[in-house]
Amino acid sequence: IMFRDFRLKFLGSNITLKEMVLVTAMTVLLSFSAFYVFSSRYEFSVPRFKGSCIDIPWNFAIVDTWNRRVARDDLIVFKSRYMFTRKDGLNVAKYIRALPLDEASVKADGSVYVNQKKKAQGLIQSVLYKKEPEYFVRSEILDFDKYWGLGTAYNSVDSRYWGNLDESQIVGHFIRIL
Repeated sequence: IMFRDFRLKFLGSNITLKEMVLVTAMTVLLSFSAFYVFSSRYEFSVPRFKGSCIDIPWNFAIVDTWNRRVARDDLIVFKSRYMFTRKDGLNVAKYIRALPLDEASVKADGSVYVNQKKKAQGLIQSVLYKKEPEYFVRSEILDFDKYWGLGTAYNSVDSRYWGNLDESQIVGHFIRIL
């Protein structure tokens, strides 16, 4: 295509066809670059099982994969490992209730404590594991790279059943959108 030096009326100004093609090309390049940068940091997430382990009032979220710093009560996405209800490598979201060097305990009555403060109640999912609730009773001080994730629903499958999260499992922060 041969570019001619004739003027086009575009958004109230006169520009040449060559200028219009250049602006369009730059806009497309900028859009693709912005999408690439966004998608290298964020993953889209649509909760599949609304209310199963975390009572969620939203339908859409993103995961910030660049932010792997963890603070107490953050909603974190991690790769499943050794969970009875999920195969290894799937993204799972839980609230981090215990940090490295915290004491996490599951009592005989099903109470879950972090640093002697009650965080959850019940061992209803022990039937999934075909174990008596007493099997899950324990108290431990978490290592330097370990975390405890708990759901908010009464039937949550979480650290009280499958143990600690390793820092290497963390994908990023769960950010609620809608």
